[in-house]
Amino acid sequence: MFHRIKNLFPKELQKRGLLKSVHAVQIVSEWSNVIRQINAAFIDKTRAMTFKSGVLTILCEHGAVAQELELHKDKITQIYQKVFPGEHLQLRLRIGALPSQDEQMLSQ
Repeated sequence: MFHRIKNLFPKELQKRGLLKSVHAVQIVSEWSNVIRQINAAFIDKTRAMTFKSGVLTILCEHGAVAQELELHKDKITQIYQKVFPGEHLQLRLRIGALPSQDEQMLSQ
């Protein structure tokens, strides 16, 4: 009996307890595509940090950026729902110095 590879991969991840981690990484990684649709100028001023328990934490370089994103929360969640159907995430906006890409990779 043959199984399709695309059906086996999620089953193996789930069996090993990694499915949630992979999903979280996919959501965090999608941030640059999402923010590009909102305001491309914010790509270098924001960073998706974590996704836990349905909450995506976004680090913003300035309070003004966080305030602007607050105005676009509904649009951001709609974009995520198109990419990840059935996912109802919430945004948590934080203000602080953005880590470099290397620093962020090491912290995960």
